[in-house]
Amino acid sequence: MSSYSLDRSKIQAEHISRAALVYIRQSSYKQVRENLESGIWQYAFAEQANALGWTELRILILDEDQGDPLTSRDQGVYSSSQLNTI
Repeated sequence: MSSYSLDRSKIQAEHISRAALVYIRQSSYKQVRENLESGIWQYAFAEQANALGWTELRILILDEDQGDPLTSRDQGVYSSSQLNTI
């Protein structure tokens, strides 16, 4: 993701026991299409979580509302199990 090193000193077992949530958001289809680098950087946060100790199974990427300007958290985009994770 970047050239800086990740500081794992504050990450404890209590943190790793919870899911790491990565919320990917581009408000419009145009943003999704034109801001490719932004999307790449946002998805790289999942890789960063993995490097900090979260397993791939414990990293939840929330990206179902990409390019949908009308989506809000009140419209029920995410499942109840995802929201319970939060």
